[in-house]
Amino acid sequence: VIAGSNAENGRTLDQVEMFQSDWLDLVSRFRRDGIEQFAYVGWLTPILAVAGLIVLARGKRWLAAVLGVAAVVPLLFAVGTSFPLYAPLWQHFPPLHFTRVPGRLVPIAELAIAALVAIALAWLLRRAPASRRPLVAVVVGLLVLGDLLVLPFRPTAADPTNAAYAALRDRPGRTVELPLFEPGIHYGSIYDYYQLQTPRERPGGYSTLAPPAAYDFFWGLNRLNCGIVLPLDLDHLRALGVRSL
Repeated sequence: VIAGSNAENGRTLDQVEMFQSDWLDLVSRFRRDGIEQFAYVGWLTPILAVAGLIVLARGKRWLAAVLGVAAVVPLLFAVGTSFPLYAPLWQHFPPLHFTRVPGRLVPIAELAIAALVAIALAWLLRRAPASRRPLVAVVVGLLVLGDLLVLPFRPTAADPTNAAYAALRDRPGRTVELPLFEPGIHYGSIYDYYQLQTPRERPGGYSTLAPPAAYDFFWGLNRLNCGIVLPLDLDHLRALGVRSL
């Protein structure tokens, strides 16, 4: 955050709740509805980590405590206010005020879990016959790989019947889409898809080889993105034949 701004004291707890994970996100290998909530740690893998923690606690309790805390605390933080102690901690521990996505600490837990799984595997290998140790290692490795297989992405549905573009079919003139994107930046390619529904000329466009005039249009009118429209901007758009935004 920026010193001197109205956010200089950090974010609100409501903003944290927008980005926090849910308990189910810890065991769901699919991304559920929400923003930055994916925090899957597996099913078998945590069980192996607990086994490794038990093995480690027999000899090095201090290390078991460190890895146990490192594995559990970030996951509890990731679920944010779903963990009853998070809100009181947030109120009395100022550094948490600057965390927007509690799940950003999950990689710490993943490293600790990986270490504990390795300890559990080492314990298994020591007790397996020497001739079968490679097989045990391969089987456990495949089980962990299968357990950690995730499918967080899915295709976004196209929008072939967009109502806004359908309304343009009976309107003459060129079109300008907002927000304006610099012609060589790929974000503007989404407009190319919509133009297939209502073909017409656009002063902006998208192309890595766009002519200078397209760049001039963007740099001359990108204040429209901020809601700033000067009289000379309207005159410019009318002179270009633009009739619809």
